[in-house]
Amino acid sequence: MSNKRERRSLYIFALPLMVLVLFFLFYTNQPVYICTSFSIATLMLLASFGINFLIKISMHVAINIYLALAIIFVNRRLGVVLILFTFLVMWSRLVLKRHTPKEVVTGLIIGSLFGLTLVLIS
Repeated sequence: MSNKRERRSLYIFALPLMVLVLFFLFYTNQPVYICTSFSIATLMLLASFGINFLIKISMHVAINIYLALAIIFVNRRLGVVLILFTFLVMWSRLVLKRHTPKEVVTGLIIGSLFGLTLVLIS
């Protein structure tokens, strides 16, 4: 999934799958926090799909920071470790030349926005 065109097929596969899982979670009356966090993650993926038409964001970074923010209020130490790990992921994406700085920062922004949204509504 190195370029924007290849990545579209990932989104086209993953989004319906996530919506299907989301319906299953609601249908089986899973806890609200699970349904909420999965709903927001699905919206993050949908937003990333839209942004993909302009720029190939780093989904590694977006997902890492989203999970770090989701976990920080459950386990502060683990959340901080995951935030630090996110910066290592950012560095690795740049060193491996899989993303540009703009793509990595965009992933950080998207993941942070959706992670903070989860924190605020939870």
